[in-house]
This record gives sequence, structure tokens and C-alpha cells, in this order.
Amino acid sequence: MTHDLRWTLLAWSVCAVAAAFKFARLARQMRGSLTPNQDPDNSEAVRARLERIWQKDLP
Repeated sequence: MTHDLRWTLLAWSVCAVAAAFKFARLARQMRGSLTPNQDPDNSEAVRARLERIWQKDLP
């Protein structure tokens, strides 16, 4: 049984586009939530904020 390579590439392309849109949406929300007086080295606060954004973005 042989598979046409184009179908595999199409499936991976769909996954790549979906991941790109997800990343763009998360990045846009992350940039919008940053304020100038936040400490950029506080990785725990950044992680918590990303987790809240991620949970809010789930269906």
C-alpha cells in the first residue's frame, strides 16, 4: 500500500498553519498584556501569565 506524498505534505501543512495561528494569537495577547513597569526577568510571572492566556484560548 503506497501513499501519495502530497497528502502527507498537505496534512503537515495544515498542522503548521494551525500552529502558526495559535502562536500569533498567543504572542498578540502576550504583547498586549505587558506593561512597561513589569520586571522582564520575573520568569515565574511571565509563565503564569502565559498559562492564563493559554487556558483562556482553549475551546
